Amino acid sequence: MSRQSSVAILGIAEIVLREYAWILLWWLSCGLVGAATLMLIQSHAEGQAGGELPTDLPLELAIFFSFTSGVVIQIALLIVLAVVNQLYLHTVSLAFALLLAASLWTIAQAQHSSHPPSWFRWPSRADSLAVLPVFLLVGAWALKPLGPAMEHDELSYHLPYARFYLEQGGLAVNEYLRYPLHTHNFNMLFTLALMRDS
Repeated sequence: MSRQSSVAILGIAEIVLREYAWILLWWLSCGLVGAATLMLIQSHAEGQAGGELPTDLPLELAIFFSFTSGVVIQIALLIVLAVVNQLYLHTVSLAFALLLAASLWTIAQAQHSSHPPSWFRWPSRADSLAVLPVFLLVGAWALKPLGPAMEHDELSYHLPYARFYLEQGGLAVNEYLRYPLHTHNFNMLFTLALMRDS
C-alpha cells in the first residue's frame, strides 16, 4: 500500500470518527435533556397526586421517551431561535449548552432527592441485554448519515430549506422552493447539521 493511499484512508477514518463523535454527542444530549424532562414530569405528577406515584417505567420505555422527548425539545429550541432570527452557530451553541446545563442540574437534584426515579440508574446486565436488540436495529442505519443525500425529498426541499434558513438567519418563506408553508420541524435538524458544514 502506497503512502498516498494510507494517508487517504487515515483521512477518511478521521472524518468518520469526527462525524460519529458529533452524532453520539448529540444523541447523548438528547437523552439527558429527555431524562431531565421525564424527571420534571414525574415530580410534578407526584406533587399533584399528593405523594409518590407507582410509576416504575421499564428501562426500554424510559430510554425511548428520554430520547424522543429530547429530540423534540431540541427541535423546539431550534424553531424558537429561528423565529427570533438567531439561527447562528454561536447562539445555537449557547442555547444548547444552557439547556444541557439545566438538564444536568435537574438530574443531579433528582438523584439527591428522597425518591429518585428508579428507571434512571446504571443498567444491570439483564437490562443491557434487553436494550441490545434496539441498538442492533438502529445500527443497521448507522452509516446512513455519512452518505450523500440521494433521496428525492432531501434534495428537493429538506436541504434547500435548511440552507435557506441558515442564509436568512431564521425562518423565512421561500416561494420558489417546494412546500413553502409546510411545517419544517425536522428541517431544523438538517439546519443543525449544515451549521457545522457537514
